[in-house]
Amino acid sequence: MVDRSCINNQLVESETQIIQTGNNKYDIKYYSYLGNWQLATTLEFIPTQPPGCANGEPCTDSEFKEPGIKPKSVNYSNVFPQGDPCVNQNLLAGTIPVYTKNEFLENYNVDACFNLQTQKWQFVVDNNNVLKPRIIQEICENNIANKNIILADSLDGVSPNYPCKQVVEDINNFYQYGWWQPDRYLFKKLLLGHEELHVESYNASLHTFYDWFGEEYRNLLALFPCERFETTAQAEAYANTIIRDVTYKWSLIAIKADPIFGFWYHPYTDITKEDLEQALHTRMYGNITSWWIEAISNCNN
Repeated sequence: MVDRSCINNQLVESETQIIQTGNNKYDIKYYSYLGNWQLATTLEFIPTQPPGCANGEPCTDSEFKEPGIKPKSVNYSNVFPQGDPCVNQNLLAGTIPVYTKNEFLENYNVDACFNLQTQKWQFVVDNNNVLKPRIIQEICENNIANKNIILADSLDGVSPNYPCKQVVEDINNFYQYGWWQPDRYLFKKLLLGHEELHVESYNASLHTFYDWFGEEYRNLLALFPCERFETTAQAEAYANTIIRDVTYKWSLIAIKADPIFGFWYHPYTDITKEDLEQALHTRMYGNITSWWIEAISNCNN
């Protein structure tokens, strides 16, 4: 860079340089006729909030961050229009994502602040900036009772008069997805173990498309200058609508991509939904049952 300096009240051209000395702070030096660099002045840029900027609170974190995601298991409620998964009387337990727009997310709040570095509005949701899509998870206790199945929370719930070897057989029979027999035991831990894998699968599907969500989220929310909103409350309300819309689209993409929840969207020709359930069930069975069987393998009755 070339600048002009004064020597004996005469303007002369002089080489200059700008050196960053701190955060938003710079020294401007010029090359003196004496053969060295001299400090001309120091500039410091102080981020400020534009006048009349809706009184938005300055952000304490200057980094724009997309929310994380973690599905939230919930019990069935009549606020979910798609209905109770246990309405199918053949089911012993059921899991299904909530897919209606007004109910699919666990309640959350949006906080808005003004980023002094980017001079843009910035948003964060509560719960450590984590959104929680709801997924209904139910043990169908009425269906189980109607089939005369004995439902126990754990091995402690087994009658002392019930033969230990029969308990082992009941657990082994559970290896077959959908197995049940009257007057035999089923255990909540085993049923929930299968349903939890559905939650894990949905979570994995959501994260598969997280980059799409992050790009959409940033494109829609990282662009508002100060004057876009008159109040912080207005900014938060607008962001809330955008967040719900883009997260809902994301959840539907994830549901369709899930091997079981989106089964009808997949062009399978040689596999059934029951095959997929059995594969999930087999994985769960190996994770859970071995220590149960070991715990009662030495019983004497």
